[in-house]
Amino acid sequence: MPEKSDEALKREIQEIEKKIEDAKTTLENKKEEQTAVDEQREKLQEAKEQRSKPPAPVLILHTMVDAHRKHIQVAEFEFDLLYKDALKIAKDAMFLTRSMSSDEED
Repeated sequence: MPEKSDEALKREIQEIEKKIEDAKTTLENKKEEQTAVDEQREKLQEAKEQRSKPPAPVLILHTMVDAHRKHIQVAEFEFDLLYKDALKIAKDAMFLTRSMSSDEED
């Protein structure tokens, strides 16, 4: 096998170094492409999540409806208490009226 001259070896080394540089550049480009793809995936996932949530006005409306329901429940409870108190007062008044009329009859 004939020995290669220094010039031929230098050319081979330069070709190998160029291939290494090309491979590094290709790898960097692939990394950049992968980063861009990952960013697009994140944006797509965020868009899907946003689509699954109702818009802000709908959330506000739901909150208002829930608050109104709770207010009505409290008002109904208070009304029930007032109604029961009114019935008790009416019964007491009827009892007093009867007892007063029976006292007058005696």
